[in-house]
Amino acid sequence: ANLVVQMYARLGSLRDAAAAFQQIENPNVYSWNIMLTAIAQTGHSDEAVLCFYRMPNRNVVSWNSIMASCADNKKFHETTSLFSKMPQWNPITLTTMMLAYAAGGDLQKAEALFDWMPNRCLVSWNAMIQGCLDCGIFDRANQMFQKIPARDGISWNSMVLWLSQNGHLESAMEQIFDRMPKHTTISWNALLSCYSRNPDKNAMDAARVAFDRIPEREMSSWNALVTGFAQTGHLTAAREILEKMPKQGMVTWNALMAAYVEGYQADVALDVFLREFELGGNVGNLGEVSWLVLVEACAGSARLGLGQEIHCEIARLGLLDPGACDRRHREMLLNALIHMYARCGRLDLASAEFGAIDRRGLVSWNTMITAFARHGRDSQALDLFSAMKLEGLMPDAITLIAVLAALSHRGMVAAALGLAASMAADYHVAATSDHYVCIVDALGRAGQLEGAEELSHAMPRDAMTWMALLGACSSHGDVARGQRAVQELVLPVPEPCTFVLLANAWTAA
Repeated sequence: ANLVVQMYARLGSLRDAAAAFQQIENPNVYSWNIMLTAIAQTGHSDEAVLCFYRMPNRNVVSWNSIMASCADNKKFHETTSLFSKMPQWNPITLTTMMLAYAAGGDLQKAEALFDWMPNRCLVSWNAMIQGCLDCGIFDRANQMFQKIPARDGISWNSMVLWLSQNGHLESAMEQIFDRMPKHTTISWNALLSCYSRNPDKNAMDAARVAFDRIPEREMSSWNALVTGFAQTGHLTAAREILEKMPKQGMVTWNALMAAYVEGYQADVALDVFLREFELGGNVGNLGEVSWLVLVEACAGSARLGLGQEIHCEIARLGLLDPGACDRRHREMLLNALIHMYARCGRLDLASAEFGAIDRRGLVSWNTMITAFARHGRDSQALDLFSAMKLEGLMPDAITLIAVLAALSHRGMVAAALGLAASMAADYHVAATSDHYVCIVDALGRAGQLEGAEELSHAMPRDAMTWMALLGACSSHGDVARGQRAVQELVLPVPEPCTFVLLANAWTAA
């Protein structure tokens, strides 16, 4: 029975795993640990905590599992509390806590724990190096890398990955890659990713050369090359490489389709998909990521009909059923559906999907608030903002852009100014150019053009701010101020709408 629970857990089917667990007459601590790990690994951290406290007996594996679950979900206070209550620790416990400290930004405590450890194994050394890298302190990580008694592939690869991902390709090659006793697939892929993600033509050529040097190319190496080229906009090259692959996997297709969507070629992404797959037919290999990309492509191309077909297929496969799949994947799919329906103008359907999320995260709230604000449903956007705060969620920069836009549209200038003035203190959000554009727009709509112009001069020069002021001048017939706004625009070639707005200002004067 334990093996059945474990099998369903590995397949990501939490519901079936729970059903199999309930068939065990007297589950022992090993059975409970399998169930606890299954819940934790599918992202249900709150349910994992409940399971942990329901356990009649616990061992160090139980404690380590729940600690890792809390740490993975950035619940660092709970992780620390569990660590302090544990009856006994083992090296895995200490390593988990060390990584949690580092992930929470407290590298000092992580190092103190590392220094205290009586017997440091290679896993502990690697965890401490990774913690330093996660905090962006490469020099300290390098010091530890030099001191480590023995290095394995993880030690070398973590350094190569960090250097390559942070734009230090030359250092990655000279300091680490060329000195490695053995190049693994991971190290080759790190190099490929760094080269191929550089938009420079020379970097593309270097990526191809590095790829040709790999003794045995695995699927992940092909994927790294295709993904890198796709993400830097070299879509033709990415497609050519994909077609040369001995076997094309969904990871590669996902990367290519996502790149088309991000490059504002959502229609091309959908055409690529529809040529390879048939809804209701050969879609068995598609996972949550593939469906997510497809929904985003429908949003980008505003293809409501196809989006609804894809929604039906996702529902048929059970990917939206609570407990049937990873909670995080389910929430991402629902958020994508909200965005898709909102982009297609179907706020009723977007609201229905929003209501289907049992525990909404910030992304869900932001998606729905932004949808209402963009479609002129300002009152509903503001009501939803109030509801979000009542549920204890702290807004971020994206939330406040949508709220400021809604306040601007409703002519609530004082409220917009008050929110802008207090957002740093109340929500720990620093104002960006997008927030300032909303304030300039609010002042302009209210006819307070002098204040709008003063604010535009006070903030860093940004074309959108001056366009907002020009739009207000057009509405209120302020030709002189509109001409000054045109002169401040930092567009290499002014857009046609610039002259239209200025002409409108002349007409309204």
